[in-house]
Amino acid sequence: MGDNDTVNIFYVEDNPGEVELISLYLERYKFTPKLMLHIVETVEEANESFNSDQYALALIDWNLPDGTGADVAEYIREQNDEFPIIFLSGEVTKDLISQVEIYQPQAFLEKDYSKKFIENIYAILAKNKI
Repeated sequence: MGDNDTVNIFYVEDNPGEVELISLYLERYKFTPKLMLHIVETVEEANESFNSDQYALALIDWNLPDGTGADVAEYIREQNDEFPIIFLSGEVTKDLISQVEIYQPQAFLEKDYSKKFIENIYAILAKNKI
């Protein structure tokens, strides 16, 4: 998973600005353990590089250049039906939430990068004994 001070997170996000924001806020709030983001930008890259033994959690943006977060989640579920998944979107709607229930995500979070947003990620890690 990483050393005792680091947890590896599989992060699927095509927008460099979003990657920079989450990185800044993870650094700002300094929760432990430190999260090491392993970033891929497309469904294709995600499906080629995902390995549930390497990561503690997947953060998956909903809108990707070559599909949706559901396409990534489907692949992850084929590999590991209990792997923790958090979907991310600029706007979370009831329709989106209902679309992802089949993948049993731990959460569908709106990307606001507040302290609460980061706390939610850590709470899910704790719940999953990471």
